[in-house]
Amino acid sequence: MYYRNSTKQVKCVLDDYVKNGTVTLFQWQKSLPFTNNVDLREENMFAALNDCVLRSINVHKYVAPFDVDEFIVTKYTTILQFLEAFDKRGGNEISFVFRNAFFYLPWPDDPNYSGLDLTTQKKTKRITEFTPMKRRAKYICKPEGVAEIGNHYLWEMTKKNYSEIVIKTELGHLFHYRNCEHDNCFEDKFIEDRTMWKYQEELEKRTKTVEQNFVEKCQLDPLRNI
Repeated sequence: MYYRNSTKQVKCVLDDYVKNGTVTLFQWQKSLPFTNNVDLREENMFAALNDCVLRSINVHKYVAPFDVDEFIVTKYTTILQFLEAFDKRGGNEISFVFRNAFFYLPWPDDPNYSGLDLTTQKKTKRITEFTPMKRRAKYICKPEGVAEIGNHYLWEMTKKNYSEIVIKTELGHLFHYRNCEHDNCFEDKFIEDRTMWKYQEELEKRTKTVEQNFVEKCQLDPLRNI
């Protein structure tokens, strides 16, 4: 993770994950030797993304540059199972692109949900139309095949025969939980998508374990039940 600042509570949690080896934390300054914000965007994000890819070569098989409000969900139980199924075909895919679907936070919670107050569980309304390719999409790539990456797709690969594949939405897509992108989002067409409910039992179990470790130590508010 590339760290510039946070609340004391968040830093407390991060420090614990650093100590147990789960997270590697890099101090990331806004004042890096880059000045073109049009190309690099906020906090020199593109520099961080490409630094991550370079550090991952010969260390990690896959790199997945996601935001904290984004989740890739597939027909398989885990993302790794999904990727391994593609690898068995022996193709030249170096990047797997997942199209984006918004679950707008201002939309009402699912009235049929009961359980811990978890965003991925209570927000089940998603827009009917997926955003176009290369807009808001996210991907998983193999770092050794990447020359340069962007936020939503690869900019350049290391070999001409490498390819980028767009995953069919019925096989998997990006679940994106955020505020509305425009003023009249309440007029957007939506469907009920309760796919995330298949993870509820395991998610609540793990969340409660984490909560026990951090609520008192890091002065966090405990999650409520809905």
